[in-house]
Amino acid sequence: MQVPDVPRRFGCHERTIYRLQSRFRHTGSVKDLARSGRSRKTTPREERYIVTSSRRERFMPATKLAQRLRHATGTRISAYTARNRLRASRLRARLPYKGVPLSAIHRLLRLIWARRYSRWLRNQWKRVVFTDESKFNLDLADGRIRVWRRRGERLDPANVIECDNYGSGSVMICGGISHQGKTELVTVQNRLNAARNCEEIILPIVVPYRITHDVTPLGTHNTFWRKTTSTHLMGCEITRCVANRTHVGLSWS
Repeated sequence: MQVPDVPRRFGCHERTIYRLQSRFRHTGSVKDLARSGRSRKTTPREERYIVTSSRRERFMPATKLAQRLRHATGTRISAYTARNRLRASRLRARLPYKGVPLSAIHRLLRLIWARRYSRWLRNQWKRVVFTDESKFNLDLADGRIRVWRRRGERLDPANVIECDNYGSGSVMICGGISHQGKTELVTVQNRLNAARNCEEIILPIVVPYRITHDVTPLGTHNTFWRKTTSTHLMGCEITRCVANRTHVGLSWS
């Protein structure tokens, strides 16, 4: 096939064929050469400054990073550019983990708690009942929900979540598990405090369960284990309440 016949075969201009032929002769390929493109707005030093500032203050938004760079170096960039520099360093904007505020005393007590029970044997763990509660919302979760959409699609029905501003209610279920089985589930009405947890869950549900299922107890005390928080000092109240009935409560906060 002659060169003039190629354009008619592929439906392109004759100059295109000659240009590809010349490019293949000089480079050994018909691919486009690398172009310089638009020059980068930031220097490598400024990019390191953006990444370092973000790592020092993890909750600083991209708009603040751009403003800080402008005050430090005089370079004006957009928040989008700042995000691109962070993404290039494998930093992504994610939802933070919500942890319980712990003081030095809290950390010390948890360390003592961990060291005390780290050497327990299997027979000792078999005597433990783990109790906890779970909240179920009737509409949406309490956390933040994201949707993948394009610009201008905010009001598209596929991207809208229907919810009641005043909430549609929730239900809280409490129960326990152990090596021998599980307790009955208890539906908690209204808010759960230390006194209600002791009188409505621990004494009528957990304590009879331990007496029934603890076939080969070690020692004179049964044991239950419950996750506690610093909001209402539930662990201390439960420990006092149950200890009066020859049961020992374990609290780690």
